[in-house]
Amino acid sequence: MHRPFNISNFTDFMCADVHVDNCSRLAGAATPPSHYAMPLGYNGRASSVVIDGEPVHRPHGMVRDPQTSSISFQQSQRVDFESEIGLFVSQPLPRGRTISADEASDYIFGIVLLNDWSARDVQFAEMTPLGPFNGKAFATSISPWVTTLDTLQGSKCASPAVDLRKEGSTGAAHLRHSDEKSTWDLEFEVSVSSKCKSVSGKTHKARACQALIHAVALVEKI
Repeated sequence: MHRPFNISNFTDFMCADVHVDNCSRLAGAATPPSHYAMPLGYNGRASSVVIDGEPVHRPHGMVRDPQTSSISFQQSQRVDFESEIGLFVSQPLPRGRTISADEASDYIFGIVLLNDWSARDVQFAEMTPLGPFNGKAFATSISPWVTTLDTLQGSKCASPAVDLRKEGSTGAAHLRHSDEKSTWDLEFEVSVSSKCKSVSGKTHKARACQALIHAVALVEKI
């Protein structure tokens, strides 16, 4: 199987309250206040994207000893992955233009299941102050099949975590939806040594906001 599209770049967002809280505690920090104001993300490494079923190799990197704080090059001992949804943006946005939250879904072709692999010991040693690097850049597994948005219309729902409509709590007008149903209620399972479930409808920011936040970055000319 091949990747469904040529992937020139991608952004990884953290939107679910429980996930942001867990990751913050892993890093010895608290949930950042900005999580409640905007989608938080970082630019990933496009060459790391592989189709589901391709082998993932345990990476090496710079790791900090928790006892001595010394840093050495070694194989990661804290590899895990997050089960996520990937969005494929289907059309370009000219430089100098932005879009509204309501328009953002017009730019999303469809979704894939995604496993976001992490080497946590490498990640936490390197990410202050510039953010994740090699600890989050060795593998990103996606499903080979894309589910288009029109097939998900029956799964649309309101986000229970925050109301992003015009009368909602966000202070950023460009992130507000006029439609109450701004995300999808999709349930999927992960099977490793034990099984867990996740529900996409409980993310703090709607998927369209993640596409929209890219458009905003292209507006200002430096």
